[in-house]
Amino acid sequence: MNSNTIHIAYALDDRFAELTCVSIVSLLRNTAQHVTFHIIESRLSDVHAEKITNLIDSYAHGVCKYYHIDIDESMYITTQGSKVTKETYASGMLPNVLYMLDRVIWLDGDTIIEEDIAQIWDIDLGEYYAAMVPDTSCALKEAKKAVLEMSDWYFNSGVMLMDLAKLRAFKFVELLETQLPVVHKSVLESGIEWYRVQDMINYILKGHIKRLPIRFNSYLWYKWGCDIDGLTISEVADAFERPAIVHFIGDEKPTHITRKLFLDAHWYRYYHYKPFTPYADNGDAALIEQYHIRRNNLMNSLLLPDYPHYLSLIQHLKKELFEQAYASIAGNIGNRKLVIWGYNDVTAFLVGFLTGKGLTVVDVVDGTSVCWDCFVFDKRVKPADSLRDSPGEYYVLLDMRNYDVARQVMATLQSWGYAAEEYYHVYAPIWEGAGELEDS
Repeated sequence: MNSNTIHIAYALDDRFAELTCVSIVSLLRNTAQHVTFHIIESRLSDVHAEKITNLIDSYAHGVCKYYHIDIDESMYITTQGSKVTKETYASGMLPNVLYMLDRVIWLDGDTIIEEDIAQIWDIDLGEYYAAMVPDTSCALKEAKKAVLEMSDWYFNSGVMLMDLAKLRAFKFVELLETQLPVVHKSVLESGIEWYRVQDMINYILKGHIKRLPIRFNSYLWYKWGCDIDGLTISEVADAFERPAIVHFIGDEKPTHITRKLFLDAHWYRYYHYKPFTPYADNGDAALIEQYHIRRNNLMNSLLLPDYPHYLSLIQHLKKELFEQAYASIAGNIGNRKLVIWGYNDVTAFLVGFLTGKGLTVVDVVDGTSVCWDCFVFDKRVKPADSLRDSPGEYYVLLDMRNYDVARQVMATLQSWGYAAEEYYHVYAPIWEGAGELEDS
């Protein structure tokens, strides 16, 4: 789309002011085109509003406008324990609030924009009403799609290109308000967490949403077993290696660095941009150093294996573990072909990460016959015996979280003639107390 001005919408309260300022700075520093920010609020204090205004005004290509809205308390009822704020409801009101615009990009405040946002702004929507990224969160089961009567993708609403003119003609806001109570009731009765406007956007606009690559709303490090079914290996690799927009979904935000031991793996990106905001803090360097010390102290004080405890560590340290695995492979693989031994809920996740690093996984094998009809992207899992007569031809990456099983596999490889430098266990640093894990 040809337009001299890109329009961006955020909605926030005081608690999200710092996060949103960091998001704004990251966008402005990576975008050359003129940007108008439409800040929607229902309870933002003057102190934080002034900081946001002064920040945007400090950039020649930025303009800031505010819209105060009253949000009906009854419209944002949620399941018990949800951390989602009522400001998220504003995304469903945009066609009417921004009645003067035909198009806008909605961004959640807990995002980091690493590339020119014009890449999204210039997308041709054709007959679609919006463009969004499929939700890869583990929390979203097939049951959610069943309740919302969806057969295709379920989308995350943290990054949206919205055709406001089409949505007004479609009477989207009116449909949302009339259908919300019924859909809300169905979701709660199913026992699934209610994501309010995100659920409603998926329900009302099914068939009208253009799918964007997941690198435009990336949070693959969030949990184990992200739902990447239906995605290509190249798309997942791109999201790992060059995310255009990083999204800190969930409860653990980069601002929790003093009270959380495990932050999202991209937390360091937040502190790259924070010094350019009104919330810059000279004490952050010390907090970052203390965060590294706490994590390394944990790694160096691990006791005898306690499986639930160790499995939890593995989940939170997966980026460091995968980085170390990559370093071992790169240093030892030579002309060998890379094979992964072990099929589980994160094997595709691991393959995508390694592909993003420029490695090619030629096969995935497993010793359990029930896995042999499974696929990792386009690769059918093969019997592990296929490696028996090929020492020297393959470098084997062991992908099993049970260390007893891993030791048995290593013994098997040795009996087949594989040297110690021809295989590596992804989770060895956890089980063997390998010392410090480097953070990015």
